[in-house]
Amino acid sequence: MTLAKLSRVAVVASALVAFAGAARADEIVLYKGDTLTNVTVTNESYEGLTYKKKGIQAEQSLAAAKVREVRYTGKKSKFYEFGEDALAAGDLAKAAEFFKTAAAPAKNWEKQYGLFQVAECLRRMNKLEDAIKAYNELLTAVPKTRFYGDCYERIAQCQRAQRKPDEAKATYEQLKGQVTLKSLGQRWELLADFRLLELDEKNDSKKALTGYQDLQAKAAEFPDVANMARLRVGYVMIQQGQIDKARKFFEDIIKDRQASDTAVVAGAYNGLGSTFISKEKPSVEEFDQALFPFFRTIFHYGDELKGNDLLAEALFKGGTCLAARPGENNQKRAKQLFSRCKGEFPTSEWGKLAALK
Repeated sequence: MTLAKLSRVAVVASALVAFAGAARADEIVLYKGDTLTNVTVTNESYEGLTYKKKGIQAEQSLAAAKVREVRYTGKKSKFYEFGEDALAAGDLAKAAEFFKTAAAPAKNWEKQYGLFQVAECLRRMNKLEDAIKAYNELLTAVPKTRFYGDCYERIAQCQRAQRKPDEAKATYEQLKGQVTLKSLGQRWELLADFRLLELDEKNDSKKALTGYQDLQAKAAEFPDVANMARLRVGYVMIQQGQIDKARKFFEDIIKDRQASDTAVVAGAYNGLGSTFISKEKPSVEEFDQALFPFFRTIFHYGDELKGNDLLAEALFKGGTCLAARPGENNQKRAKQLFSRCKGEFPTSEWGKLAALK
């Protein structure tokens, strides 16, 4: 082979190696919004996450509580890939089977991720007791799983969906205890405090308002928790009859959208719509005014909010606004939104309300 040919082969081989390396690179998404790219994650647990950055020999670490998501892009087992395909197709039962099969022999990240996906599928199928068992199975099978706090949070979500608020409160209190015992990180304690306030919001709106405002300040390092608390402030204003103040509050969040993520802006649109229909008997005109904000959430942010309760709220309230309008077409469109709400969110309070329509 000539020197020129050898040179060309070397260039091609080098390019293929570089491409393969890029394809295997993982990504780490932080709660602050930053994404670490071109890394290889070597281990993750509630104790922390370790990874290697291309070009840097030394292993680096992160506190697990700072990590929103890890995206593994390397080779996956065929059953895990089958699970992802079934999940994308909306076949939750089949996805759960594949993820369970993938997790059984796995010794890498697929074990905890597979078991977590099994539990998530069961929860989304409204098989709440089975989901609770599945979350507990993950905690037993992978005692140091990075999903440790998530499991407690999801178990409490299932209990809330079962109309068992006292059990949910006990689970959130357990989570707070585990934060200290396992050093899970402040975010989980803040989130548990937020959920406890949320559960008691209607019983003591004044306490909830103060609590949310305090949480917003404390959770500056964790924007997701801070923003959830920020949105609930507006809803408490509605409960207290401060409609104009709440409307301006949500409008200000929407105007500040460049500094907010999708969920926050969509939540503000939901809040804005809610200000028009908060009284006991809204007029047809008020239902009309509320419709645009809910439609904004559904049709502009819907793809990014799949599985998020904000979308469920918009679907139910958007359907309610349409149902208040005269005309057969409006009634038909309202039923479509109710049907979608109960189909996609069977465990949500909004899905349960839509099932009654």
